[in-house]
Amino acid sequence: MSTPYVLVVGTLAVDTEQNRVGRVTASDGETVTLKPPAGGEEWKAEHFRPADEAERLHFRVAEANTRSRNGRL
Repeated sequence: MSTPYVLVVGTLAVDTEQNRVGRVTASDGETVTLKPPAGGEEWKAEHFRPADEAERLHFRVAEANTRSRNGRL
């Protein structure tokens, strides 16, 4: 499915099918590959949109919490 959004690697996006936020690690125009804030397996999303301000803040807090738990602050 074609999407009106072109997302750059490194930006945050929402997988609208799974309602998950991730950092874009790859994009081919039709799909994006997303990485969760706490690490783990990347996933591909065909239905996505850019993350809004609240979603970006939530993602950054989750990343900071993960770094804190791993002693990397």
